[in-house]
Amino acid sequence: MSSAGAAVVGLISGVISIIEATKTIYDAAKDVKGQPETFRQVHARLVLVIGILNRARERALIVDKTTQEALEPILESCKAKAKNLQKIFQKVIRKDDDKWYNRYKKALSTLGKEYKVECLMEEILKDIQVLVYERLMGTATNAQLKEIQEAIKEMNEMPSSLQGETRGGTQNYQGSSNNNANTIRGARRNGTGDLYHNEIKGDAHFGSNSTNPTFNICAPPERLETPPNPLAVIPFSRDPDFVKRGVIFDQIDQKCAVLGSRTALVGLGGVGKSQLAIEYAYRTQERSPKTWVFWVHASNAARFEQSFRDIANCVKIFGRQNPEANIFQLVHDWLRDDRKGKWVLILDNVDDASFLVKDQSTLQDGQTNGIDSGSLQPLVSYLPHCPNGSILITTRSRNTALKLVEQRDTIVVGPMSKGDALTLFENKLGGHTSCDYTSELAAELEFMPLAIVQAATYVYQRAPRYSVQEYLEEFRKSGRKRTSLLNYEGEHLRRDREAKNSIMTTWQISFNHIREIRPSASDLLSLMSFFDRQGIPEALLQSRSDQRNSQQDQKENNGGRFARFARFVHGDASSNDNVDGTSQSSVNNGFEDDVLTLRNYSFISVNLDGTTFEMHSLVQLAMRKWLEDHGQQERWKRQFIRNLNADFPTGEYENWVSCQALFPHAQSAAAQQPEDQDSLIDWASILYKAAWQRKLERGFLVKSTMIRLIVWKW
Repeated sequence: MSSAGAAVVGLISGVISIIEATKTIYDAAKDVKGQPETFRQVHARLVLVIGILNRARERALIVDKTTQEALEPILESCKAKAKNLQKIFQKVIRKDDDKWYNRYKKALSTLGKEYKVECLMEEILKDIQVLVYERLMGTATNAQLKEIQEAIKEMNEMPSSLQGETRGGTQNYQGSSNNNANTIRGARRNGTGDLYHNEIKGDAHFGSNSTNPTFNICAPPERLETPPNPLAVIPFSRDPDFVKRGVIFDQIDQKCAVLGSRTALVGLGGVGKSQLAIEYAYRTQERSPKTWVFWVHASNAARFEQSFRDIANCVKIFGRQNPEANIFQLVHDWLRDDRKGKWVLILDNVDDASFLVKDQSTLQDGQTNGIDSGSLQPLVSYLPHCPNGSILITTRSRNTALKLVEQRDTIVVGPMSKGDALTLFENKLGGHTSCDYTSELAAELEFMPLAIVQAATYVYQRAPRYSVQEYLEEFRKSGRKRTSLLNYEGEHLRRDREAKNSIMTTWQISFNHIREIRPSASDLLSLMSFFDRQGIPEALLQSRSDQRNSQQDQKENNGGRFARFARFVHGDASSNDNVDGTSQSSVNNGFEDDVLTLRNYSFISVNLDGTTFEMHSLVQLAMRKWLEDHGQQERWKRQFIRNLNADFPTGEYENWVSCQALFPHAQSAAAQQPEDQDSLIDWASILYKAAWQRKLERGFLVKSTMIRLIVWKW
């Protein structure tokens, strides 16, 4: 936990403790003679405050440092008022007598009338309102938000707890009747009767009509504030180790320089999209100090709204404190006003645009923001097209990007070049580096920026007792060791709190999302993760059924496992073992959509011939780990082996071209012995046929002893 986070949690805990102690004082003397009504009403709101603060304490742990720091003055203010309320309760409330008013009046004569319990409670509730509306969205339920508003109004309109005194405010009078008003302090407006006293101080007598008058006591209007000069609101510090990455940054500069432009950075999680956006934000501020730069967290509706509230507070938009205001419309109108100057808006982590493009009747957790649901537009409509501003978007999904920008305005961000990757490694490692080993490790990490930063952090924190060479040696030991190293969660100052610092976890979040939106695409990626990373044939991916039919069961009954093994040794191992009841046309119907989904998330790419696929080996590793965690690894390993065995031909000369194309996948299979006894037969068949084809060539590691071992198992 950061120091700012610890301070915020400590402050919230302190306020809760004080409020609970205040409630205990009242509860101990509950319902005794002379109990003040005002105190009873204040006490009734304490439970609401405690409940919201308990949720706020949990959420404060997961917000970013900037938000945590912004919470501190609000909580300090709330804590001071809570202490004063506790002090009044301690001085006044007694269980054994009814002289509460004398003690209360005496206490206020010392402390001041601003210590009246209804005034203190109203101010505490207002602090809580700011907390849940502007800083910790999602802390309060919709019902609690409404209760806060009603409680503030009740505290404001409640008769004064001091006898003979009324609350201040603005009086709106309608009618022309006789009216006696007692000590209405403040401005009197809209009187329509005969007024016998102009100064509303003490008793005032109004009109000469029997019609009932109407009085509206209103809170003071929101005051106008002086707006700040243009500034950059960037929730992350600048990275001194940033690497420009060749033409990508030039493309960003070029596209975003166009007036009214919208540009999207699209790429796999961990390739550095947000880091490019952060650097662009700081460079914009340097080049053009009069340009506003705003950062919007756009991973979901709640964070999107919170970011808009932060913008409204930053530029001090009039009306933003009205709980009934449409904060999106306020910010939209401010951005469209060219008198405010130029601006750049960065929408980070827009991985799912559904909350932006759909009609908004409610926000997350049922919050409606006080806006008439019938008048709500899609949130994307509040992102203005205007010549004084440009928008830069980061997303993992090409499909999401195309909902927000034109195809020509997308910039694909891939892994780094070798040179840029080495520069990043050296920047992060400082003096703890060896060029040869660093180059090899960068290649093993497939030049992925997040993986490089992970590895560099891991080495740097353990230096000088640990080196790049040792990391590289461990990384190459096994898939399990690679998974362990790539799961390492180091501290990254420039990653959003929702983004993971481990590249494995980063990708697994995307796997979960794909599983939710298109399970069949997730199945396809699961199957592909067991192949060699290059040249994955389309033909081997069409069958994803894990069911065996009665024909295969009959075969096993007729010959047993050993007989089946003997058949494939003699070239009779059959693709018929993989018969499923699904028609080919049915299988093909969704295949292209599955491929498109995976391409949209940059998990796979299509080769120029259009019939084979490629993917990153680290993505395969992450997917297999995800399958293991979900108890699905053996299922998809079994399917991979079955599909490969069905298509892998025997080693006759006329089959050599096909064998050579599939041989890398046979090597991948050799390293992945299945647990299932039936799959072992298919696995052994693959090894036998591959060995047959390569028996006169070097490089194939499967020996006859391995096959004899497999035979022995049956």
